[in-house]
Amino acid sequence: MWISVSFALLAIGGVLIFYPIESLSYFTYPFLMWGVIGLFDFLNQKRWGESLIKNNPKKFWGNIVPLSIIFWLFFEFGNLLYVQWEYLNVPSNKPTAVFLTILSFGTVIPFVVEVIWLLQCPVKSFPVPLKKKMSSFYSLVLPFVGFLLLFLYILDPSFLMAQTIWIAPFLFLLPFMPLQKASFIKAKRFTLYLIGGILLSGFVWEVLNFWAKTKWHYLIFPNALRVFEMPVIGYLGYIPFVFSLIAVYLFINRFFAPTRINIVIFYILAILLSYFFVLLYFRSFHV
Repeated sequence: MWISVSFALLAIGGVLIFYPIESLSYFTYPFLMWGVIGLFDFLNQKRWGESLIKNNPKKFWGNIVPLSIIFWLFFEFGNLLYVQWEYLNVPSNKPTAVFLTILSFGTVIPFVVEVIWLLQCPVKSFPVPLKKKMSSFYSLVLPFVGFLLLFLYILDPSFLMAQTIWIAPFLFLLPFMPLQKASFIKAKRFTLYLIGGILLSGFVWEVLNFWAKTKWHYLIFPNALRVFEMPVIGYLGYIPFVFSLIAVYLFINRFFAPTRINIVIFYILAILLSYFFVLLYFRSFHV
């Protein structure tokens, strides 16, 4: 059933690219993105016998999607301090903009995880070449470094400091992730799959964004060579980002069961933060 829905979403998104409908065209990107996620979920189910959506739909829709919204809003709020990208053709109606924010940002973690699963196997833990458990010293120092980077960025929202927020969540959460003791070769292979997965995900994001009506547009490296909207050098920024994304995903799986109270809290937070972001964005960019 979900694969049929996915093809329908892709078809609607494709039609909207070439035959825009004023009020519906704002949602071209989420139509396409959710269709792609469903397609990858189907392929993962065929390849591995499990997938994000089919195996545990309650966890997917109740935990992963709302926390994906909150996760990406972390970077959007950071972007308001030092603007690296902006959005074009944003709906002027605030409720519509909030709904578009929720639909779009809810795809971030699901899509990347689906891509990485398809490339290697379902991600259950983070393999590290450690002979013993991480010491309490590093468990304290790494989150401190993450918070310090974030604090320094707030104090000095420059281009250089803006790049540190892509790795900050990884440092926050590394001591709390399910780490798997592994050989150096296995850890290296996993890292390469993460990098390959995020570069593929980033390419798909940029392709879909290029054709969408409401899209992001990069303000950094204005004269650089671009592949779609993204400057070529900007693709390197996806690499630290994927470590933060996987850290958040594994943290969600380890500590949050899809209970009714958790689901309600996550969605309330996601909606409120999305609304607050839209208000700030409208004020900052005079939408």
